Amino acid sequence: MSSRIIILVIVLFSALACKAQTEMYRIELPEDCQMIVSKDLKTITKTFLYSDGTVQAIVKFNLNDQRHGLCKWYYQDGSLITKARYFNGWLDGRLVSFYPNGGRRRVSYYRYGKRDGILKRYYEDGKLYAKTKYVRGKVREYAKRYHPNGKLEFYKKEVAPEVFQLFLYNKYGIPDNGEHRFSILSGLEYITTAKDGLAHGVFEILDGDQVIQRGNYYNGYFHGLRSFYKDGELERTEEFDMGKRLAKN
Repeated sequence: MSSRIIILVIVLFSALACKAQTEMYRIELPEDCQMIVSKDLKTITKTFLYSDGTVQAIVKFNLNDQRHGLCKWYYQDGSLITKARYFNGWLDGRLVSFYPNGGRRRVSYYRYGKRDGILKRYYEDGKLYAKTKYVRGKVREYAKRYHPNGKLEFYKKEVAPEVFQLFLYNKYGIPDNGEHRFSILSGLEYITTAKDGLAHGVFEILDGDQVIQRGNYYNGYFHGLRSFYKDGELERTEEFDMGKRLAKN
């Protein structure tokens, strides 16, 4: 063949296949979906379709069935949800996700499946929401988050290797005092208190009305026991001394 490309077109209505893809890529796919598969000498490309025939995702694999190359997911109107590059099954390179209006939601970098570089998140209006530095999958140096008006909300500063101090600011960017609440990943709520701009006192992380973490800050540092809960039951604990982890139980 002149192009040396073999095209296989397979239309599948398989709930099991679609569920497997959903789990692998953490992208919601319908239970019954159409999929077009094309193959060349080095790459298998799977194109998932919405029920109206528009493209939902284009995912590339190497011949070992590992994600490999630039993969893209789309809203039904054809605009991008996410684009990410993989290398032999690992996220490797830049990942960018978008709001429905086309604005960036998140930009992050990976190396062999671990975050490595600056992660930036954005509000829907394009203003910077958060910025965190990662090195080989771990937060290093700093994590910052901003109020919608652009003022700094918190600053998690690495003052020694893997020892962080947490600074808190009100909506005017002034060091905070009193109760401080903010949302974190997956809609969880973080509640603590601030004293002269430093986290100080008891903190809790809530999933709805259920506590999933509880611990203590002293002058911005984790200090004492940090407890983790599952279904209302104590699952494990960690002990800290002025930000330095001493033990896990």
